[in-house]
Amino acid sequence: MTATNDNDPEIEALWRDKLVHGHHTRIAILPGSPRCTVCRVPVGGIGGAVLKPFGRGPSRMSPNLCNL
Repeated sequence: MTATNDNDPEIEALWRDKLVHGHHTRIAILPGSPRCTVCRVPVGGIGGAVLKPFGRGPSRMSPNLCNL
């Protein structure tokens, strides 16, 4: 297989931004501590209480990650 250079620059920029700066969701603006180290979603505090009914919370295996 040969590599082609017809990649969309917009898509390349989007992926570069996500990989360099991380993947953060809009939910990450909620207040709360501690937070998931990957997506910055609060898993404790006020933000964690708000998201608990929606199934978001700390992972059973690691409290530093969310359960998604």
